[in-house]
Amino acid sequence: MTAEELANLHAIVDVLTVVSSLSVMAAIGWYMTRMRGRVGGFTGATAVIAVFMLGLAATRVVSFVVSRSPGAEPFYLVEAVAAAVTFVASVAMWPLVPRLLTMPTRCELVEVNRRLEEEQEARQTLVEEMRALNEALEHRVAERTRELDLERRRFEVALAGSNIAVAEQDRDLRYTWMYNPPATLGGVDPVGRLPEEILPASTAAAQGAVKRRVMETGRAERYEVFLPGRDGAAWYEGRIEPLIDDGAVVGVVTVSVDITRHKEHEREMRDLLRELTHRSKNLLAVVQGIARRSGDGRTGEKEFLAVFDGRLQALSRVHEILVEETWRGVGLRDLIERERLSCRTGDLDSFAVE
Repeated sequence: MTAEELANLHAIVDVLTVVSSLSVMAAIGWYMTRMRGRVGGFTGATAVIAVFMLGLAATRVVSFVVSRSPGAEPFYLVEAVAAAVTFVASVAMWPLVPRLLTMPTRCELVEVNRRLEEEQEARQTLVEEMRALNEALEHRVAERTRELDLERRRFEVALAGSNIAVAEQDRDLRYTWMYNPPATLGGVDPVGRLPEEILPASTAAAQGAVKRRVMETGRAERYEVFLPGRDGAAWYEGRIEPLIDDGAVVGVVTVSVDITRHKEHEREMRDLLRELTHRSKNLLAVVQGIARRSGDGRTGEKEFLAVFDGRLQALSRVHEILVEETWRGVGLRDLIERERLSCRTGDLDSFAVE
């Protein structure tokens, strides 16, 4: 080949090198623009390669210009600077090699992606299992809630309209819950209150002593208390149980039964016994009087017994009439008519009631 042909070939090589370098630079610039924030460890290496390609392109441009322009010696300085930039870029590339080596390969990325997919599937399976467990738990909770509601309704039906009151108090004896409160409270809501705020001082003190003893000993105790009220007094009998939570006594539960009717019945029975004793004494006194009157002027036992028996039977009939009239008194006419009917038929004409 001639010298001119070699020069033209050299020029073509320079042009191709410059175009290739600029094309690579443009591709790198476009890549960095589109992938900014996502290139990670490739950022430095990509920039160094771009600078290297720029220096290489500048060197080939200056070489082409110098070969075509004999008087372009000043461009040698530009070529030297471009060569220096290219050299610096090539040297700066080496410290980046270890970082590039730490970057995962395609196979490693595929393996990591496979593991991530397996973990995702396992996590999804775990989520499904947790969802199934949660649904089962919600079902059990709903069943337990329905059972508790049913028990509560049974409890309320059992106590509705009854004379039983149930209360719960904390360790300070402050009421936290009460069902079917006593009528003696006058409709006052006891929740959040202390006993001395709703009960007489003496009653609250006596009850407080028993309840504190129950909390200290952990043993249930029975009690009986009298509660005065605006609409009448009442007697209550009940049982105090310790309220235990996680093995510790946190308060007391009190079940009280209104025994006012039983107390009134006991009082009525005592009054009745006193009345019966009094009437028995009176009746014995009457019998003694009848016996004395029956013995007046009677010398024979047979005569005395006949008179005494007749008078006792008359007394018995009088008491029958009193019982029929519920001890409210008997009219004299009714008494005489009853005695007249008990007489023999022949004796009926001996007297008349006008």
